[in-house]
Amino acid sequence: MQRVIIYRPGGYERLTLVSEAEPTPGPDEVLVRARGIGINFADCIVRMGYYSSAGKYVGWPITPGFDFAGEVIATGVQVTRHKVGDQVLGVTRFGAYQSHIVVPAHQLFPIPSGFSMSRAAAFPTVHLTAYYALTGLGRPRPGSKILVHTAAGGVGTAALSLCRAFGLEAWGVVGSEEKLQVALSAGAQGAVVREGRDYVAELRTKVPSGFDLICEASGVETLRDSYALLRPTGKLVLFGMGTMFPRRAGRPNPLRLAWSWLRLPRYNPLEMLDANKTVSAFNLSYLFEEKERLAEAMGDLLALAEKGLLPEPPIQEYPLSAVQEAHRDLESGKTTGKLVLLPDATD
Repeated sequence: MQRVIIYRPGGYERLTLVSEAEPTPGPDEVLVRARGIGINFADCIVRMGYYSSAGKYVGWPITPGFDFAGEVIATGVQVTRHKVGDQVLGVTRFGAYQSHIVVPAHQLFPIPSGFSMSRAAAFPTVHLTAYYALTGLGRPRPGSKILVHTAAGGVGTAALSLCRAFGLEAWGVVGSEEKLQVALSAGAQGAVVREGRDYVAELRTKVPSGFDLICEASGVETLRDSYALLRPTGKLVLFGMGTMFPRRAGRPNPLRLAWSWLRLPRYNPLEMLDANKTVSAFNLSYLFEEKERLAEAMGDLLALAEKGLLPEPPIQEYPLSAVQEAHRDLESGKTTGKLVLLPDATD
């Protein structure tokens, strides 16, 4: 089998492809031959050494990756939900960048009808993130106005699709003109370009009452604007800090990180009381012990997918051996939708 290992933090060159013996599942585990592996921006931060839960749960060396899809090729003696030959998608707290993956049985789910392996591999993490932001923390009412940052990316397109499925009025913020149509196709009622524009003024013109919920993954460059765009009783939900990290450099500049840290807004509880606004944040990698929450969320998401309510995002495929190129492209800020790694089919 093949596996990507990062022995110590750094740039793209730290992503090392190695050959190893095939693992054996434990009593309550399943061995899956991966046919597709999702790439998430969090994987890049893991590689750089700034993803705190990676240090807490794994350390160095580490294999990144949170989601995958493939076929079951072995099961533990206690496993009854899955059998050899089943096609499944799954989640794992790190470790997905490999051709053969062992996970607990409860972290695997059936692939929706009509899904390719790449689409299935691209599905779990971004939809779980968007789902928790909306239903776990945001809890908008039907008809609420939602703003989604990085709306042409993986979580952004998932959030827009869920908003449409839930009967919410969604708006998107994207980085360039070329990404506007991606956001609109995913479910946005309208979208604006952030870079080089007074996007806040545009949004105030389009939605003068303000937003009930803002899904925020850009971070330091947009947090103050997002808080200002909330209406009274509005909620700002943070699940990413993308603008703190470089494009194409492969590793962050410590001085830039320090400057970004100093520019982070400090929310005053007394002001928040008067403004009637809420700020919350989460990281899904700390929630893997929440088995019932995972099962409920994936059940809801897969049901929506079976009904055709969650359209396929743009997907760009890379062989597992091109993982360095994939990270470089993702960090460039020019990709849309999801990037997926494809292990060698003969492995």
